[in-house]
Formats: sequence, C-alpha cells, structure tokens
Amino acid sequence: MKKLETTLIMAMITVLTVHQFAALIPQSLQAGPNLSFEVWEAYFSPVSYPGAANTNLYIVLNNTGNRITYAVFSIRLPDNFTIRNPKTRAQNIAARERFTLTFSGICIPSNAMGNYPVIIYVNATDGSGQWSQTTFYTQVSVGAQPLEESIMLATVNTLYEGNPAPLLQYAKNVVLRVYLINKFAESINAMSIDVTLPSGIYAKAIAGTYVGGMTPGGTCYIDITVDSGYPSLGRHRGILHITYVKTISSASFMMRQNISFQISVESAHSYIPDISFIEAYWGTPENPTPAYHASKYTPLTIRLTNDGRYSVREVVVNAYSEHLKPIKDSEACATVLAPGDSCTAVLYFDINTNALEIPVTINVHYKFTEFGTHLEARRTFNVTLPIEKYPAEESILMLVSAGWQNNVKVFPRTQNATYQVTLANRASCPISGISLELRLPEGLKSKGSDKATAYVEGPIRSLGTFTATFTISIGDVPPGSYAANLTVDCIAASGGPGVRLAEKFNLTISISDDSVALEVVDSRWYEGAVGPDTYGAHLVVLIRNVYVDGLRGAVLELDLPRGICNSADNSNRAKAAPTSVQLPQTIQPQNIMEALSTILSAPQVSPAQVFNRGDTLAFTFTLNIFDASLGQHEAKGKLSYIDAWGGKRETLITVPITILGRAGYVEATIDGSIKVRSRMVNASLTIKNHGTSPIYDAYVAVLPYQGTPILIASPAVNYVEKVDPKGTVKVPITLAYNPLGFYGQIGGATTITYGPVPLMISLVYRDAAGYLRTFNNSVTVVVEPFIELTIRNLRAAGSNTSTTVTGIILNYGSSTAYRAEAEVIMGETVQTSFIGDIDPGSEVAFRVDVDRYNATATLKIKYYNVFNELEVMQVPIKVYLKEEAAPVIKPEQPQVERWIIIAGVLVFLFCAALIIYRMMKKSRNAART
Repeated sequence: MKKLETTLIMAMITVLTVHQFAALIPQSLQAGPNLSFEVWEAYFSPVSYPGAANTNLYIVLNNTGNRITYAVFSIRLPDNFTIRNPKTRAQNIAARERFTLTFSGICIPSNAMGNYPVIIYVNATDGSGQWSQTTFYTQVSVGAQPLEESIMLATVNTLYEGNPAPLLQYAKNVVLRVYLINKFAESINAMSIDVTLPSGIYAKAIAGTYVGGMTPGGTCYIDITVDSGYPSLGRHRGILHITYVKTISSASFMMRQNISFQISVESAHSYIPDISFIEAYWGTPENPTPAYHASKYTPLTIRLTNDGRYSVREVVVNAYSEHLKPIKDSEACATVLAPGDSCTAVLYFDINTNALEIPVTINVHYKFTEFGTHLEARRTFNVTLPIEKYPAEESILMLVSAGWQNNVKVFPRTQNATYQVTLANRASCPISGISLELRLPEGLKSKGSDKATAYVEGPIRSLGTFTATFTISIGDVPPGSYAANLTVDCIAASGGPGVRLAEKFNLTISISDDSVALEVVDSRWYEGAVGPDTYGAHLVVLIRNVYVDGLRGAVLELDLPRGICNSADNSNRAKAAPTSVQLPQTIQPQNIMEALSTILSAPQVSPAQVFNRGDTLAFTFTLNIFDASLGQHEAKGKLSYIDAWGGKRETLITVPITILGRAGYVEATIDGSIKVRSRMVNASLTIKNHGTSPIYDAYVAVLPYQGTPILIASPAVNYVEKVDPKGTVKVPITLAYNPLGFYGQIGGATTITYGPVPLMISLVYRDAAGYLRTFNNSVTVVVEPFIELTIRNLRAAGSNTSTTVTGIILNYGSSTAYRAEAEVIMGETVQTSFIGDIDPGSEVAFRVDVDRYNATATLKIKYYNVFNELEVMQVPIKVYLKEEAAPVIKPEQPQVERWIIIAGVLVFLFCAALIIYRMMKKSRNAART
C-alpha cells in the first residue's frame, strides 16, 4: 500500500507542475511559423530512481501553434545529470497534434531525489524556408527506489577442499557456499557483496559466480572462505550485504539488499576417530619372544588400529611402568593412519622385577586434521604383560659336540690335529669373552704343554652356539679313547658390566688304528689270463680306503715273488702311484695295442686329488713273467700316503698274484689240399691251441673275404666246448660253390670265378680267467675252373615236313663254355645252330630247325673249355607230332552293305563341308562389319 500511495502522490505533483509551466511558455516573435507547445507530461522511463543509468526521458507535447514540417528539439538537464543524445527531431506536426519527445541515454546521480527543472530549445520550420526558435521549461521527478527484495536465499553449504564438510572449531580454509535466487523477471547485471560473520569466525576471501549477476529467475553462489577460532557450538547468523545493478528494459540502477543466513558450528568430538588397542607383546613384530626378569633391551611391540571414519596423523605411542627401565619408551607409530588401518610401534625396556605380571600404561597421541581443523587427541590404555621365568637358568652352558675337526680320523703319531668343541649358550642373555682350557691326557700335547687353550670373543646370543678349536699333537700311544677336562670362563651380558660365569665339562678324545684303514680289494691281469714267458703284462691292484680321510700322495711298493720281475729293470721290486684311467673289464686282441698304450700313457692322479672314505685306488704294474709256476703267488709290500693332517703314514699290504696260463696262438687249418670240382665239397677244419691254458666256449666262424664270395661255408658258425693246451679239435664243414661269385681284377674290367679262395676263420672264446677274447686266422681253398651245363625246357615238336627243337642251357660251373653250338641228328640229317659263349651262372636259349620229321633224335651241345679243348654233351630227345588245322574260308561280304557304307561316308563328308563353308562365310561377314 505504501508503494501505491507514493506513486499516486508523485503523479499528482508531476501533473500540477506541468500545468504551471505550460502557462509560462513564451511565444515566438520571429517571422517563421508560430511556435507554441503545451507540456502534457514529462517522466523518466523505464526507471526514475537515483543512480539509474541509460534511462529515457519522455516529454508529451501538444502543438498549440502552426503546422510544423520539421523541428529540432535540444534539452538541457540539471547539474550532475548526463545524457548521451541531447537532441531529438520531429516531422509533419499538425496544429493541435499531440506528440512525444524521447531523450535516451540519461544517467541520474545516485544522490538525486525530488523534482528537477529541464530546459528545451526548439528550432522549427513550416516548409516555407523560414525557421523559428523558442524555448520552454518543464520538470521531471526522481523518486525513491522501491522497497522490493529481488534476491532470495536458496541454501547454504559448508565445503572443505570441494567436498561437503562440517565447520569445526579451529578449522582453516573452510568454504561457506551461499546460493542465491533472482526471484523477479528483471535481470541483475552485477553484484557486490560484503559479509558480516559471527564472533569467532573470520572471512579470508569471497568468490563465486555472483559477480556477473543473475538472469531473471537465475541463481548464483557465493564462496566465503573462513577460518574459525573458538566460536560457541550451535547455530549462528551471518549477513550478506549485497549491492547490485538491476536492469529494466536496458536501463539499470543500483540497489542494496541484506540477506541473513545460518552458520552451524559442530563439535569436533563427533568426528575425531577413536584409536583402539589391538595387542601388546614382548619381542619384535617378526619374532615375538618371551621376557625374563633380568632381560635387557627387551623389545615391546604395541599394535593400534583406527576405528573411526577419518584418517589421523602423527600417531605417537608412549609406554610407562614402574617395573620397566625405559631405553626407548616413545616412538612414532604412523605418519598417517587411514580408517581401518593398523600401525605398530616397538619400544625397548630393561626389566628389573621378579614379578610374573607387570602393569603397563600406554599413551597414544595423535592429531585430527580433517575438514581444515588441527586438533590433538590422546588415548590411554592399561595392559598387563607376562614376565616368564627362564627354564635354562640353572645351566648357562651346554656341551653340544666334541671331536676332531670335520670328524676326520686321527691316528697315533699325528702332529697338529684340530680338536673342536661346540657349546650352546642357554642363558637368557648373550655371553662374551669366552676363555676355554682343555687339560690333555698323557701322551697328548698342545704346543709342548699338557693343556690347550682357546678364546672366543663373542657375543653369543641366547640359545646360540659357538665352536672353539684346539691344536693337539698325538704321540706314540695305542689306539683307543682318552678322557680330558674342559673349563669354560665367560661374561654374561645381562646389563651393565655383566656377570662372570665358569663351568667344567668332561670330554673324550678318540685315537683310531691305521693298520686296518686300507684293504686290498682285488688284483688282476689287465690282459686276462697270463702264463710263463709273458713280457710286459700289466697287473692291476685295487685297494679300498676304509676310513682314512683326505688320503693323497699314495705310493704302493711291492716285493715280487720268484719268477716275476719288474719290466723296467727286471728287479724283484716295483713301485706305482694310482692311475687316473678307467680300466675296462675285458680286452680284445685286436685292441690290445691301443689299450696298453692308453694304460702306459695314462697320467698319474694329481697330487692335489684327495681320496675319501670308500674310494678305490687303482695301481698298475708292468711285469715280466719268466719261469713262475701256475697257481697263486703273494707279493708283500707297503702303501705310503699323506693323511688329512699332513702326516706321512705307511700300511703293510699283501697282494695276491694268480698265474693261470695263457692261450697264446690258436691255429686254424684245413686238412690236405682241397680242389673244388663240383657245387658241394666236404672238408675238415682243425683248431689247435698252442698256449698253456685251455680255451672254453669257443665259437668258430668261417667267413669269406670278398663281397661276392665264390665259396660259402655251411654251417658258417660251429661251437667247440673246450680246447686243451697243445690240443686240437676237428670241425667238419661243407663248402658250397656260388656260381654268381667272382673276383674283380684290378681296374674292374674282368672278373674271375676260380682260383685260390681265402676264408677268414674268426674264433671267439673265453680264457682261463673268464675273459672273452677273439682271434682271427685265415685258410686258402683252390677252386679249379670247371663247366657244368644243364638243359631246361627242352621241347621238340614237328610236322610231316619239319621239326623244331628249343631249350635253355645253364652253366653251373666256374668257367665259360666258349663257342657253344647245338646240333640235332635225325637219321642221316644233321642240323646245327650256333649259340656262342656261355658264362658261369648265365643261361642261353637255343633253337634248331630240321627239314624233316622223325619220332626220335639226338641233341649234342658242343663247346670249348678254358684250355681250348672240345667237349660234347649228348642228350636223346623225343619228337612230338603237331596236328595241322583246316584252313578257314571267310564268306564274301554282300555288295549292298558295301554300297550303304560308301553312301554314309559320302553324306558325312558333304555335311562337314557344308558346315565349314557356313562358318567361313560368317567369319568373313563379321570381318567386313
């Protein structure tokens, strides 16, 4: 209602003012048209408020003078009023016509209020070329701004780092985001905002989208960055002081509005996470250990977890107890502890109580920095930790083991052997400065003294072990076990200077017997069985190391029995070192030279090579056997070596040597002189043993030398159970002649199928020592040339006037039948057909035609042998009469059929010519086109 009343009052004042000024307008005295105007109304539009910009002044006039064709109106405004276009024009104004002048781009001062005079200058013409001028006055009113509130509060949000957050005490950089709404249809072009906040809340910056204003019905927001001190909890009121520019129909003016909004300050206790206690135990996280009443520098592990919804920072753990002496009683548990995560702190204390349980107070300090705040929090936990009684406190040291270093055997007369003692620390704390004294039994010395000493610096952790070594020399004492006393003096590091402790132990020192440390495993001749008058035989002696550790530099020396001498100097003494070559089980005669060369050239074992327990040493001796009898012999000797302690030792050795005799040369012969004159011939093979020992399980193989043999033994392999020394065995064999076999002469131009034929006799047997041996020999059989012809498929057929004889001749002999011919004798008629040469193993067909027929006839095969001697083979034959078949007369073909065939051929030729002609014609027309 107040707005309506104010508007009506202002309108009435304006109307009265216009009527007063209308009576005061003077009349023009110039010769131009009579200018007279009556002011009906003058007002600002669309806005007439202080500070309005770009508004328009509208003046409504009534032409009370003459008719005007063209007029220019100029305006003069009061001071501090500005106008962009002070002139306006009008045309064709009739007398008594009402018209409106518009002056645009007017700016009203912000402190203007009330009525203000306006002067208007007029220069007009009626079209006659004469101009008239006049001036008149009017008033315009500047009214107060309306009391309307264009801006409305929408909502208020609290943000931290762009996310919704509460406003807590002592928070920094929290943003209060206030959303505003332009509820009217006029746009707001620009806004300026100041804010008033409650006590304890301080604004640092104001930002947002409000600067550009709001469209009609639009929104914007204001971000107020605040820091909070210690305001009271609850709701508080803040005020936005808004100065904005409102635009109406392209005109704008300044307005001010205050908007209140609520600010809620919440308690930080609703957000600070609770740190929960998980566990506390003695030891490190990786190795929980018990704690004892005198434990020093004992680690205490404490585990905590964050049960809240937010992270905490700088988590520090502190522990306290009157029964603990702090070494490190505080530690940072975590820099940042996320929700649901856990952290571990390890503290160190000295325990100085005999109680089985001690109370411990655990204080946890941490900081809450979410939502821009920085608050310190504290949690306290009370726990009870057990203190255990160490079960091994009655025995500080325990003997774990005692013996020679690496369990190496020690024999009498050993210098500077190492004796080791291993002890365990069963105290609850480490020990250091350990001094050990070992009193030795009689016959044992250490650096000339009857006691040995050692020192271990340490520290040795609890339940840890340490080893001390003593250097002991053994005199000429019998093998066995000897008692010794050990005294251990040490310092227990239980805190401060520690405690001195001493304990004694009874030990046993063992001395082994070296006389049974080595044993002979086997001795054998590398060549197998040997006999008298054998030179350069190789005796292999195998000796097993039973329990000598680190045996090296071994040398075996033997005193040989009568009749056996060293091949190097024919003396009865031989020395050898172990060989590094692997000896095969058997040796073949054809490989004997290669095998012996390998043995003789094999290097001895390296001096650095060590033989351990269970290893076998192989020694090789090269010996000559003269008149030694067959049977068992023994060679006495000694094996010297260096043991693991560097001492030289000797062991007596007895080596058995067995002489069984040898087979030597095995002779293979065929009795007498055998001449092959047919396809099969029987012979006897004689095997003679020239050696001094029998041969057993002999297999005799008779094999030809050449690839295409002339003679083949059948059977090729024969078995002989035994051949005694100097004894013979006859083996019957059958030699089969191979007509396809031959000898190739040098150059391969011709082949020979007869003459001396060598055969290889291969003998595989076992000697008296059981070795498998082979022996090869050869024999020669003379094959004389012979011809053996055979006729196959002999057929004689004839008619009343002629006879034909056919057949095939085969040569099963070893020589060629030269210039052979076939002759058929039938009564007094003789007919011959030349055949040619017939080679061994080949066949030739022949045919003889005779111009007569007889039921019987005689066939003669004449040929010359290799000595150019004529030989004849005669065969009687029987001739079979063939029946003659009657001649077949073909019936004469009728003439009609012949003419039909000729007509058909002519028709075919005519059709073919017609088709060819048409095709050529089409091709010619196509070419023309």
